[in-house]
Amino acid sequence: MSDTSVAVRGVSLTAMRARRDPAAAGVPVAASTALHPALTGAPQPAVVVGTPTGAVYLRTESGELLAVLVPGAARLPMGAVVGDRDALRRRPGPGQRGYVGAGRIDAGCLSAYVVRWWDPRPALPRPRPGGLAANIGGGQALSGRREAVQALAAALRDNTQAAMSDAARRLVGLGSGLTPSGDDVLIGLVSALVCLGHPDAGRVTGCVQRAAADRTTDLSLALLWHASLGQCIGEVGHLLRALSGVGDLPAAHRRLLAVGHSSGGALCLGVLLGAEAVARAAQHR
Repeated sequence: MSDTSVAVRGVSLTAMRARRDPAAAGVPVAASTALHPALTGAPQPAVVVGTPTGAVYLRTESGELLAVLVPGAARLPMGAVVGDRDALRRRPGPGQRGYVGAGRIDAGCLSAYVVRWWDPRPALPRPRPGGLAANIGGGQALSGRREAVQALAAALRDNTQAAMSDAARRLVGLGSGLTPSGDDVLIGLVSALVCLGHPDAGRVTGCVQRAAADRTTDLSLALLWHASLGQCIGEVGHLLRALSGVGDLPAAHRRLLAVGHSSGGALCLGVLLGAEAVARAAQHR
């Protein structure tokens, strides 16, 4: 039996040996707790599905998407972050097969083991009456909305399922890239509604997920699913905390805007739309 198939309290014997000789087992990573079941369970087959700059995306046999990321990359909620940017200078190609589990990620030239965990759910303070509404303006005005985004904002105000479903369908897949801009708006929206506690977060999230099913990229679908659980892109979480009164709001806004080529601005727009909806709902309680 291979030692990678044996786990002691969720950590493989190889990973345990790596504490004595890390070079023999690959590179150490800090992994999201969202990946804990997949990474501490028995090894299962996985395949590399993408290798953009600074990342390696793998899909497990059970269908879970995970990302091995360099430091400084957007902190995805299903990410495992290496300690050194050079660790991903050589990356396996798409289609390369390997295994995930027992504390390890292995595929071709990629060999990594988990040394610590981080939580993708932002720790938010108890809401202060009027505090969220007061901070929204500091997150920059919601200007330059496209027609589809205006429809989404109207649907949030109307609070009807039909309007929300229609608005979500108009945004899903709008744009190009691993996460089209329309998807980024919806990911930011769902993250804000769930984490800030909108009373209809579950219903809105369901509308968005049904609209997105089979109509956009695998990465967008994964990020929407994690957002529905309150597991955020790290930079989104920082803005949510700042809007809640913890941290430097302008700095958190700038940090989110710097994500990707256009993703940051779209994510920010979705977060602010969600925060507005939460503040509005609080006023009517």
